[in-house]
Amino acid sequence: MKIDSWARPSRAVDPKEEDIIERAYPHFDSIWSGKRAESWYLEALAVHPDFQGKNVGRQLVQWGLDQAEAEGVCASVVSALGKDDFYRKCGFDEQFGTAKDGEGNPLADVEGSNIFWKWPESEK
Repeated sequence: MKIDSWARPSRAVDPKEEDIIERAYPHFDSIWSGKRAESWYLEALAVHPDFQGKNVGRQLVQWGLDQAEAEGVCASVVSALGKDDFYRKCGFDEQFGTAKDGEGNPLADVEGSNIFWKWPESEK
């Protein structure tokens, strides 16, 4: 990922903020511990505007949930602003933590960022 970003930098991203997620992980990474340590983390899910409202996003999420269920582990996702209800409707049944937790977190002022969890049937 780092090599690709170096070789083909995104012109749409402020270079000073391009690695903000990586810099933020140490502040909230402890959330993925204990029974949450093993999970399918659904990262960087997005649907092109031309395909929104056509269940493409729901299908992407369902694929990840199916993988987690097959392995008997939870699935997790960091919700963007305004997407909490979408993830709840997809089956995520617990909100625990946010990606802006922790002192000095560069995401502290970002809106949204709730972390949602879907537990496998064997854990319920």
